[in-house]
Amino acid sequence: MLTFSQRAWPWILAQGILAVVLGILMFALPGVTLITIGIFVGVWMIIDGISMIVHAVMSSGSTAERVMLGLFGVLGVLIGGFAAWNPIATVAALAILVAVWFIVAGVREIVLAVRIRKEITGEWFLIISGALAVVFGLVALFWPGLALVTLIWLISVGAILFGIFMIVSAFAIRRPTKSGEEGEKGEKGEKGEETAAA
Repeated sequence: MLTFSQRAWPWILAQGILAVVLGILMFALPGVTLITIGIFVGVWMIIDGISMIVHAVMSSGSTAERVMLGLFGVLGVLIGGFAAWNPIATVAALAILVAVWFIVAGVREIVLAVRIRKEITGEWFLIISGALAVVFGLVALFWPGLALVTLIWLISVGAILFGIFMIVSAFAIRRPTKSGEEGEKGEKGEKGEETAAA
């Protein structure tokens, strides 16, 4: 039977692909696509927020954890919807918005990796992607001397790296753990023995 984390891999894959696309757009066209980037940031945050809500509903964690995760998800959907609907207003605060969301997303990925480490085989990819997101978010947030274009380039590199690790994490999570494989083999063996005995 698939665990919750293994069922959630398509959401992680979608987040990774969108992050890579966003990073490439920001890196290739930093000066002329700010409005487009605002829309992409909004869509990314909506998908990430929906992912949090799905995790909160299907997770087996404590009620407090699920409520907090659900609230973060709703907040992400609302902010993302505003950013996608009104990207011009988002452009002014784009760098700060993306930096803060990098930090939130990174912390969430690290916490998720620690919680489901016994269910998956690729938890280190989630931890690395989360750590990268936090580092890039902190640098972008607390380095006020950077020019806007330089800041966008920095965030774009972080988005690409974060996305790549998220994509790898999705496929790693999709695979069953060794213990799960052994359990399935054991169940099949027991069923075979019962059939033979009958």
